[in-house]
Order: sequence, then structure tokens, then C-alpha cells
Amino acid sequence: MSNSEQNKKAWRKMFHDLERNADKGREPEFLATNRGRQISINALVERVIHQFIAEHGERDSSDAQQAVTETERIKLVKASAEYVIAVESIAITNAEKADIIRRVYAEMFDYGLLSQLFDDPTITTITLEGSEKVAVRHGHGELIPHTPLFDDESHYQRIIRRLLEDAGVKSGIDAPIIETGFTVNQRRISLNIIQPPATILTTVDIRLHPPQALMLDELAQTWEIPPDAIALLQKIARSPHGVIIVGEAESGK
Repeated sequence: MSNSEQNKKAWRKMFHDLERNADKGREPEFLATNRGRQISINALVERVIHQFIAEHGERDSSDAQQAVTETERIKLVKASAEYVIAVESIAITNAEKADIIRRVYAEMFDYGLLSQLFDDPTITTITLEGSEKVAVRHGHGELIPHTPLFDDESHYQRIIRRLLEDAGVKSGIDAPIIETGFTVNQRRISLNIIQPPATILTTVDIRLHPPQALMLDELAQTWEIPPDAIALLQKIARSPHGVIIVGEAESGK
């Protein structure tokens, strides 16, 4: 078999696997209504988002931006959610309503289900490959697969654009490779994105730093760093010279 035929076969397999796994991890959850029918939680979240936009506009609208604090924005989302729940006559617990409000808030003002991963202090790396493949690393462990976070490719691209907007970066075909960083909930993150035409699927690598930087003494205790290594690091830190650390990807630089 020629290299061309092997490449074609590999591409066909990749797209077949994407199609086959498109709905894996996205099995719908339903809530009952007092009218004897059911509505999926995802559909309810979407309905509340549409109601919020109808009342207040998009995230960057002047009306929505008048709510400057998180508490004020949550109140707006809560009012829209309670209106939709009442109109649809949905039987819902307080915990389920709180979850709906949290998910709508994340879609409107944060980064969807990605925000939950940002809030987990044990997660240090998140990788995204298209809208289907998600993996996370806890601490210094291995990357492990995670359930999908995005409804479809459009949803995936919308969240990526929001990340870039909040980082103050413009994207386009003339800059398919982007490396930047910004702060999310007092946590510094490193954001690396590769987009078409440099790649077929948009891939994202997110490194999350601890909310509070570890001091050298804490690092020494955690990793049992020898005293002479500590002394060397202290001399490097006090030195007027710059330092560069190099190594292969995922080598622990």
C-alpha cells in the first residue's frame, strides 16, 4: 500500500471515530414538567440563555455590563431562569435550579463547563482537541480523558474566542498559533492554541498555576530538594542574569 493510500485510510478512520464518538458522554438528562412531559437539562439551559439575551442582550451588551459584580449578574440569570421554569411548568428542586443557574452563568459570563475545571485546584493541565476530545492532568499525574465539555464545534469555537478576548488577543488565519496568558478567578493560566490552517482541528493546551505561588521552602519540603540545589536556586534568583529552561514538551520544564 502506497503512502498516499495509507494517509487516506488514516484520515477516513479519524473522521469515522469522530462521528462514532460524537455523542459519547453527552447522553441527555431530563427534568419532568407538571404537564406530563419531559425537557432535557441542556434544552432548559439553552432556553434560559435565550430568555436572558432577550431581556438583557449578549454578554458585552451595555445592559448586561451594568451588572458589574458577580452577585448582580447571578441575580439577572436567576430571574431569567425562574421565568422560564414557571412558563414551562417544570418540577425542579432547589439544587437542580441552582445547577441550571450556574450553568447558564458559566455560558453567559465564563467559559461553560470549562469553568468547572478552572475551579478545581487539583487540575494543572487541560488539553482540548476539537470539540470532542478533552483530557486533564491532576497535579503531576498523567493526562486522563474527560467527558466532552462542548455541545458542538460552534460552541467550542465560541468558548475559545471568549478565552482569547479575555486574554486581550485577536485571532485569525494570519496568526494560527497563539501563546498567551491571563488570570481566571485569581489563578494564572498559560493558554496555547493551534488553529487552522496550521492544523485540521483546533487544539488547546491550558496550564493552570496555583492561586498562591509556592515559596522555595515549600517546594524544598514537597520535593525534598537537596540543600546545595536550594543554594544554587537562590543564587540564580539573585543574579542579574536571565535564565532560560529548555526541554521536550511534557518533560517537566
